[in-house]
Amino acid sequence: MVGLVVRILLGAPPTNDRHVMAQAEIEFLSNALGAYRLDLGGYPTEAQGLSALRFAPDDVPAWHGPYVSEPVPLDPWGQRYVYRCSGPTFELISYGADGVAGGKGSNADLRREGK
Repeated sequence: MVGLVVRILLGAPPTNDRHVMAQAEIEFLSNALGAYRLDLGGYPTEAQGLSALRFAPDDVPAWHGPYVSEPVPLDPWGQRYVYRCSGPTFELISYGADGVAGGKGSNADLRREGK
């Protein structure tokens, strides 16, 4: 949540700093997903989404969270992080400044895959 604190204190940062913040938030969320997986044997489903890191899904009685202490932030451009889960793997994505897949420079996608 370092990016959230920086955004509050400094306002919207320049584009390069936004990429750094998005990457830090993606890494933070990846670590929280790893803790969730260790406790429950798998990642949240796509339907449960990243909110399962903060609130227990109705169908997960063994949930030991919260795995994040604050709401999952929007990316530095104000968009939701994309969470995809395919069985034993997940993918977290920020589509950058333009909010669509692909792009270069400030529009470049940032992503993290986890197993």
